[in-house]
Amino acid sequence: MKTRGPTLDEARRGIYLDFEGTVDGPPAVLGTLWVSRQGQEPMLRQYVLDRALRPVAAPPIGSASLAGELHSLLGRAERQHRVLIGWSGHELEVVRAHCPELAPAFESVYRDAKVPAKAWGRLRGLKLKKDERKRKHRLSSYEAALGQARSEELGPKEMSKAIRGVRRELDRGAEVVSAHAMRRWQRMLEHNELDLRATRAVAIRVCEDLAAAEVAEQPRAKEPRERRGAKKAKRKRRRAA
Repeated sequence: MKTRGPTLDEARRGIYLDFEGTVDGPPAVLGTLWVSRQGQEPMLRQYVLDRALRPVAAPPIGSASLAGELHSLLGRAERQHRVLIGWSGHELEVVRAHCPELAPAFESVYRDAKVPAKAWGRLRGLKLKKDERKRKHRLSSYEAALGQARSEELGPKEMSKAIRGVRRELDRGAEVVSAHAMRRWQRMLEHNELDLRATRAVAIRVCEDLAAAEVAEQPRAKEPRERRGAKKAKRKRRRAA
């Protein structure tokens, strides 16, 4: 099933999510971001999903199981008539691989923010370059195109190294993780937050532009026949005078 992109209303009210982990393992961290019904500023929630990493889940970082947090997100989406939004189909692939019993429900409310971003890029004639991994439609590329480029961006390797470094020390029985490993861990969490905020900002902006372009392209409604007739008669009287 091909993933759908969010509408403008869905982009504004959606629950954004982003998994972090290693290439060969289940997700270790989940970040979520959404605007409450009462507030204006997006609320951030981050959870450690890997049991082995829970010793570093200090407030405000919580701990949860993948299935438990997905149940919570799906319940909120249903109660509040929201959708879940990520950048690309990665989050859907994670759920299919590691929590398949919830995949159908997740898929029904999941939206891919990259879909409207691509449409916006085509509308603007945007030319994107591929990175070393042959990826063209990266979130950072659209951030830059919208004038929202970051000063620093961590790649997947750095994110994985941060997770593996902390897990390695904990697996060896360390009661306190080294300052170096914790710095890398904190940078990973900060990058997760920036990705969430950037995905939301890009999704809303491109959906706004696409909606405006759609309105501009709509044909003008024809005037009622009576009004057209009155204007025509008025022009005839002016010529006769």
